[in-house]
Amino acid sequence: MSSFLASMLFGTMFMLYLIGLPALYFYAVQTCPPAMTFNAKKELKRVLRGHHLPDTHPDKPQGMWEEWTARITATLTTELATFPGYEVQQHNLFDAVIGVKVTVPTANLEAYWIGAFSKWHYVYSRELEPRNAAAGVGTGTAGARASTSRR
Repeated sequence: MSSFLASMLFGTMFMLYLIGLPALYFYAVQTCPPAMTFNAKKELKRVLRGHHLPDTHPDKPQGMWEEWTARITATLTTELATFPGYEVQQHNLFDAVIGVKVTVPTANLEAYWIGAFSKWHYVYSRELEPRNAAAGVGTGTAGARASTSRR
């Protein structure tokens, strides 16, 4: 009896998989936001003011005064960091999802979003490697000789 129930469960799950996966893909294609709708400055401001954090997070602004100061701080920080320039890279994945990477060199920041189901969803951000470390220049004697020879 248990093998009969297991085969029924497997058959049901397999049918849901065959029907559900194409339906989910079709829905994702229909609701994928256009790439032109991504506004890097607006999304960076939202991240910096803590919009993506849960309400119980200690860094989330609580109250009207903290929210107001967080908005002003996020606006100033975003404008100053992006003034010299920033880079936006978009990658379309099977017409169902758009991945976006924003690089802000002056803020030493790289942030990632996914565009799916009619919204832009913040994924995470990270600090960039220092340019000297990426170029292979160390702090030892070779680095000191290289810096002194550039007079």
